[in-house]
Amino acid sequence: MKKTSYLFYAVLSLILPLQQLAAQELKPTVDNVTVYRIENVANGKFLSNGDNVDNDARIVFADGNEASTGQEWAMYPTETDGVFSFVNPTSGKALDMAPGVGHPVQWNYEPANLNQRFKIVAPGDGYNRMANASNPYEYLALSADGYPMMLTEYVAENILYFFHNTGKQFTLANVYAGKSYVISNVASKSVMTAPADGKLAALIEMKPYVEGDDTQTWRLSNGKTGFVFTSNSCNLSMDMYLQADRTPLVYTTESGNENQNVSLEEAGDGHFYLTGTFKGTKYYLKVSDGKLIASTDKDGDNSKFFFTKAAGPKGNYWEDQYVYEENKETAHATFIPYASTEAMKSDVNYDKAWLTPKKADYLSLNGTWKFNLVPEPSVRPGEDDFWGNAADVSAWDNIEVPSCWEMKGYDLPLYVNVEYAFLNNPPYIKNKVDGVGDNPVGSYRRTFTLPDGWEAKNVFLHFDGLYSAAFVWVNGEYVGYTQGGNNDHEFDLSAHVRTGENNICVQVFRWSDASYLEGQDMFHMSGLHRDVYLYATPRTFVRDHYITADLNSTFDGGSMKVALEIDNRYGEPVKKNIEVQLVAPNGNVVATKNEMVEFAAGVKSANRNVIFENLSSITAWTSETPSLYTVVVRQINADGNEEMVFSTKYGFRNIEIKNGVVLINGKRVYFKGVNTQDTHPLYGRTMDIATMIKDIELMKQANVNLVRTSHYPRAAKMYAMFDYYGLYVMDEADVECHKSWSDKKDNSISSDPSWQAQYVDRTVRMVIRDRNHPSVVFWSLGNESGTGVNFDVTYSATKALDSRPVHYEGYSNINSAKNTDMDSKMYPNLDYTRNHCNNSIGREPFFLCEYAHAMGNSVGNLQDYWDIIEGSNYGIGGCIWDWVDQSIYDPQAIKNGMLEKNGFPHYTTGYDYPGPHQGNFCNNGVITADRAWTAKLSEVKKVYQYAKFTYSNGVLHIKNKYNFTDLDNFALRYAVLCNGEVVETNTVAIPSTAPGATASVPLSLATTMEQGCEYVLNVELLKNEAEAWCEAAYPMASEQFVLQERSALPAIVQGDEALTVDNSNGISVSNSRISFKVNSQGFVAEWVANGVRVVEPGKYPVYSNIRWIENESPYGQHAFGDSEATINSATVTSVRSGDGMTCNITVDVKHNKCPYVITYSIYSNGVVDMKVEYNPQASGLRRIGLDMLFPAGFENVEYYAKGPWENYIDRQTGSFLGRYTTTVDDMFEMYPHPQSHGNRMALRDVTMWNPENGNAIKIETQGQVSFSLSHYDQRQYLTPELHPWDLKRDNVVYATFDYMQRGLGNGSCGPGTESQYHCPYNKTLTHTLRVSTINGAETAVENPGVNACQVKYDKANQAVVCTGVTASTGVAVYDLGGMQVGKSTAHGDSVAVSLASQPQGSYLLVLKNGESVRTHKFMKW
Repeated sequence: MKKTSYLFYAVLSLILPLQQLAAQELKPTVDNVTVYRIENVANGKFLSNGDNVDNDARIVFADGNEASTGQEWAMYPTETDGVFSFVNPTSGKALDMAPGVGHPVQWNYEPANLNQRFKIVAPGDGYNRMANASNPYEYLALSADGYPMMLTEYVAENILYFFHNTGKQFTLANVYAGKSYVISNVASKSVMTAPADGKLAALIEMKPYVEGDDTQTWRLSNGKTGFVFTSNSCNLSMDMYLQADRTPLVYTTESGNENQNVSLEEAGDGHFYLTGTFKGTKYYLKVSDGKLIASTDKDGDNSKFFFTKAAGPKGNYWEDQYVYEENKETAHATFIPYASTEAMKSDVNYDKAWLTPKKADYLSLNGTWKFNLVPEPSVRPGEDDFWGNAADVSAWDNIEVPSCWEMKGYDLPLYVNVEYAFLNNPPYIKNKVDGVGDNPVGSYRRTFTLPDGWEAKNVFLHFDGLYSAAFVWVNGEYVGYTQGGNNDHEFDLSAHVRTGENNICVQVFRWSDASYLEGQDMFHMSGLHRDVYLYATPRTFVRDHYITADLNSTFDGGSMKVALEIDNRYGEPVKKNIEVQLVAPNGNVVATKNEMVEFAAGVKSANRNVIFENLSSITAWTSETPSLYTVVVRQINADGNEEMVFSTKYGFRNIEIKNGVVLINGKRVYFKGVNTQDTHPLYGRTMDIATMIKDIELMKQANVNLVRTSHYPRAAKMYAMFDYYGLYVMDEADVECHKSWSDKKDNSISSDPSWQAQYVDRTVRMVIRDRNHPSVVFWSLGNESGTGVNFDVTYSATKALDSRPVHYEGYSNINSAKNTDMDSKMYPNLDYTRNHCNNSIGREPFFLCEYAHAMGNSVGNLQDYWDIIEGSNYGIGGCIWDWVDQSIYDPQAIKNGMLEKNGFPHYTTGYDYPGPHQGNFCNNGVITADRAWTAKLSEVKKVYQYAKFTYSNGVLHIKNKYNFTDLDNFALRYAVLCNGEVVETNTVAIPSTAPGATASVPLSLATTMEQGCEYVLNVELLKNEAEAWCEAAYPMASEQFVLQERSALPAIVQGDEALTVDNSNGISVSNSRISFKVNSQGFVAEWVANGVRVVEPGKYPVYSNIRWIENESPYGQHAFGDSEATINSATVTSVRSGDGMTCNITVDVKHNKCPYVITYSIYSNGVVDMKVEYNPQASGLRRIGLDMLFPAGFENVEYYAKGPWENYIDRQTGSFLGRYTTTVDDMFEMYPHPQSHGNRMALRDVTMWNPENGNAIKIETQGQVSFSLSHYDQRQYLTPELHPWDLKRDNVVYATFDYMQRGLGNGSCGPGTESQYHCPYNKTLTHTLRVSTINGAETAVENPGVNACQVKYDKANQAVVCTGVTASTGVAVYDLGGMQVGKSTAHGDSVAVSLASQPQGSYLLVLKNGESVRTHKFMKW
């Protein structure tokens, strides 16, 4: 193979010598450029200014006339390769795209004006295309009316030009962004000089030129309206200080700042006027009395300056916003080539595009690489010890690829949000985090053997992603450079590989200028974190394909176009037959077409459109019905033999915005979404296939239908999963300059044109790669980066490439509909949501791009949002922030195999690593880090469900809220519960019910409802058939109806032994059944009933406002609720009944926030009623209720309340009344930062059993009561930096019994608790707790039936074990979403179900024996 030697690496490491010039020899740097006449191929006419010398003269096409100077254009180079400005030598004015005018004109040449910059693309055969350098998909084209226009849609030949060399040269003084200059004043011959000490806001001086003095060289970059001059010595920029005394100084770079934007006006003889504008006034820089000042008047040569090219800084690629790639392939859609159809179809992974191909022209480079890490670039290894062909790295460590090197124990993972880990001085990298190198560099090397036959093919290297910049060498030869954490990167290795063994070296920089665009809210890690592979193609090959469809009004037919790009990069004269085939989901061939492509010598590319007309009987793709066709592309050579075949799964799907809502295949769709992250507790930002699929399965099970890829594209394979399983996708570009925007607002890098190319590149690469995926319904331009000219260009570029709606919330923040097709908002409250759902910005669809911030115990009032969205004028849905907690195992603990600490997972969070961080703000998931279902997700599933139930007069009405699914795909299961126990159940069919229609299903309930009992009806929709993501009979929707309300507590049946009252030391009440004492402070000092001690002595019961929930504590603040439960004083009185069978003790408590009265009614049979009257006086209370403390040993819990998971007043939609069992330990909720948890609403009764002796304490209620039980004193939760493994577990049982707890709200990021869920005040609130006991030794009472068994998780064997069961008892284990994860049947007195493959978290165990059913919540931990 032909090999080419490159010396780029050596060039990068050198500093160019300064020009050897004495002060008096400084002269303007000039260029001689060629003058061309530019002919349009389509009409044969030439670009002309009409021989006009004025500004704003329209550019036209004119008949060729060599005498016309208006047809002459000097081709000025710019700092960017392939990008030029075109200046007419006669008028001195430039060809300007003039988007504000609407057509190209000529205008004063301005070197920094992006509207005057064209990217020249040479497709071959002598043709050129003139593209907008800021939007490479907009071309200077012959329009329908015969004029030159900038167009994104065009006939191919209308954008082709011949450049005719006139033989003339034009000499100009040109100045380029990205270059460095000495800037001299014409009159004084002095040069601009930055302060030697680099002090911020120090004045710029005019001094004689000194050779080699960096303070006198200035690097130019494009600003908002001109150039920004940045000192090479201190990296501060010239600020003209126009708002004050107008004496230029050096300051932090702000490219959008008027004071830092310098325009150049030609002054003749290679000289320029340097001008700035402030509040509409134009100023000229000049030298006066030896000082540099700004003035409104010109002053001859004192106001003239010239530029002499000088050496710049080292020019690190990774600190230069202009250099983000070198020798990298342009974007294309994902494909994997095979040598033949037979090889492709015989591949076992052919139908699942996310799996690694087995028979393709593909070679995975995943696996073991040699690895070296250094703390900063200056000490990174080079040719001799790393990338040279003969370099020996055998002594280096091994590392697995893909991986994040931090998770392998190198360097440190850093959780950063809003901030950067480095100083905010773009494009430079200066780390500010302790314990991390200045900019760590990881060097990777491995060998591979070139597969047979590849030596005659193109060989491409592909990275799915890397953080954040990398150089690549193969066999000692430089290949290229790339940046970007989450875009694809490809290089052509054909000239570098050889037969047999090859070596590849990749040097990865943790940070680069690209990192300024990667400031997302996440753990930041580094390295080759996604797949790396090679693939091979013929020398001439189909390089890209773009599939679009035009469906008919019924969305079951229409046409399909496959736009092909054929690459003939060697310019060989060849002929190819391209065959495109459409295959139906059942494997039948729908249609086949062939397209012949013939290349003349020198022609390097061609485009063909293959169109299939009159398609019928199409099954459209939706998230509910993900029907996928296969588009097969075959390339056949001149001999009729296949030489390359690939296929793409494609779904026919139409998306449009109409009347302010989004229609999918003609139906208004509500997007029930989540934001997602690439995160794994063991692998960091590297995602394995099993975890990707697990996420998708859980989303589908939870009724989620939209994923926002916040805030970067996912690996390509995940989009194939989205297509297959059926999820809509908002595909988001890897753009977030949060810190730059938050610090500099309108002057952020989003407004800096010098960054424009990077913005466009990231977005365009995403769009081109992913636009064949039917799952992608929206593009998103990025996140939290403000607004600016760079988004003008990325929006236009995206629209030029694809018709899908574009999202960007930055413009909605400024109440603008610009650069976005939807009104988008983060974390609005209900009032804002209601307003914009019915009166959106620009009458665009209103979308909550982030809402319901799920940090810790959270997701309050979700149902309220959806009550507003559904049925509104413009509301289309939203995405919860976010899907999964980002906790990670400590990397050193991973290396040491210590994944547990004190019995808990050894998860770490933001505050476990150096700052700047936002504490635990990285843990906002509705599922845990290892993908366990949570109570939060159960609420999401219920709110997002696609059925609305009502019940009246024995008939259940089910409204079908699906868009494309008939309800006859489900069965209806219903159950009647009496006092929480199932007494009747049945499953019936649902008649055919179209989307939007309502089914009415009569229910013939057989249960006779008895007086004094509470009856409820539970209904569920069960899947009739299994899906790829669930089993048959999986419940997708549910509801509960009360058939008969509960009754008041019954009257007490008294004993026959009178009570004795002693007032000598507090108040004591006793007989043989009870001993009850309240001390003078109002606390219970003793409570023993029927031989069972009920409470621990201490300051209990007591009103408590202790509750710390992270979701109402932004960024981990601990300023809510109380830290202690105390009282001011108490008055204790008693009254005994006349018969001595009852004694009432009244405790009247004075309290600053909530005075209360407890009346203990002690009955002779040992029962005690506690009637509590609360009189809250303060707003903002977190609780209105009591803390109590029960003795150790009462571990087993049976309760009748809402459950089986925790629930709160604004998060109880998905929790149903029922009788459940658990243990005190299993009521714990494993939040990354421990916090108040475990509340159950609507308590009817709860019994705590001591399994050792059979003793029990039972509490029945009247009125509104919620409760929780725990072995952890929740005052511990107030510790700011806390983990579950830091907690102290007590054997006693801490209990809360509340009239009300404040709702959870969304206050960790967004609105706090809505007012209707606040604790009331200035009113009296009452409930009653009835406490009774069972003495196991005295009564030998046991829970009958399935309740008799003990349930325990066996950690050693990773199984849940039930002992004390009867034979034939059925045991099934479900996650909290209802997915069965294991089952067994007892054949003796015990049974076990393995959970080895399940994540750590909460599960439900259901035991059935005959008519008895028990639902038990337990934890795998």
